[in-house]
Amino acid sequence: MPLVATLAYLGDHSASDARDRVYSLLGLVTERDRRLVGNPDYTQSVEHIYARLVQSFWNEYHSLDIICFTHLFNRYAGNLDQSGDREAVPSWAPDWRANVQPSPVPLMASQSANRHIGNFRPMNSKKYKAMYNASGYASTPRARVRFHENLGEMWCDGVVLDYIDGLGGLDECATRCRSTACANSGHSMIQTTQTEKTFKENGKMFLKLLSAIARSLDLNREDKFLSYVAPNAYTSDFLVLCYACLNSDRDIDPLFETWWEQNKSLLLGGWTLEAIVKTVVNTQDQRLFAALPPPTFRGNPSQQFAGSDNTEETDCLIERFYDTVQKRSRRLMLTNNVYIGMAPCRARQGDVVAILFGCSIPLVLRRVGVREAFQVVGEAYVDGFMNGEVRRLLHRGERDIKKFRLV
Repeated sequence: MPLVATLAYLGDHSASDARDRVYSLLGLVTERDRRLVGNPDYTQSVEHIYARLVQSFWNEYHSLDIICFTHLFNRYAGNLDQSGDREAVPSWAPDWRANVQPSPVPLMASQSANRHIGNFRPMNSKKYKAMYNASGYASTPRARVRFHENLGEMWCDGVVLDYIDGLGGLDECATRCRSTACANSGHSMIQTTQTEKTFKENGKMFLKLLSAIARSLDLNREDKFLSYVAPNAYTSDFLVLCYACLNSDRDIDPLFETWWEQNKSLLLGGWTLEAIVKTVVNTQDQRLFAALPPPTFRGNPSQQFAGSDNTEETDCLIERFYDTVQKRSRRLMLTNNVYIGMAPCRARQGDVVAILFGCSIPLVLRRVGVREAFQVVGEAYVDGFMNGEVRRLLHRGERDIKKFRLV
């Protein structure tokens, strides 16, 4: 079994010596992953061993995807932040001491296509047909990854895609978040700073925005194992759910209704989400819906799918919505340039959305210190930038390559 997937899946297990969170798995993992760890060395600190695993992972697989696991395994995990006797692991190295509820596919980096990370989807699961690859193919040589000799810092090249401007709310959504950072700040909606309308009322434009939100809520995947691209019918599902909220339908899914109340006033280009939905669903131009297939669910979606823990590959937006919002604790994200996506629940306004070369998933980073340095906050889904599209921005001169110093 792949080491990283196994470490994550055993996230709620304990070890009397935190170094054994890694060493105890050597008999279970692949030979290639055993080389990453090497022989057990109890003279090294826990922090050094966890950081060295990231360095070894890069050297072996030429991938930075392991960094994505800091989204869950970090110093703000509820069982870690209360203890003052622990040395902090660098923000770019997963702190495997964190107590995290296991999940077969905990992160986007755990996608079925990512063989060096792996996941715990059923053995008879269909072959994957989709892959996140935000930095693009052949980006690894451009990464120029370097680690400080004490493994307290690392450097790599990438692109600042944008900055977070607005964040959707998650209060009362019963998320799995146990972060002490969120316990202090909460998950209330953070309104965008851009209140002026940046485009005219336009049904076609508004439907495009709603489609981007629908893709964000399901991470543009049809199934919880992230194997297939989401169908266009999920946009139809989203419109049906929003319409039910507008009309106070008694059959509306309770979690979606709560999410709607938290987010309906969020501004997108100066327009509230509620105003955008009303414009689309009340349009007299039937051509607007010509390309949309029928919704995937029939009858009451709440009764059919809400919060299901089934292990089958599913095909309805509401199931994916539960997975993204409640189980993964992701919140709707708007950037300065009105890029739409999903951010970690502990993201803040002003955080950087970056694509690091060698990492298949965009990351939310936070600038810290007098000398420019960044801490890793977690994964981000950015609609329209999950498959190497950032290369177009570089080619057109709209973005520059930046060296990131991660601490």
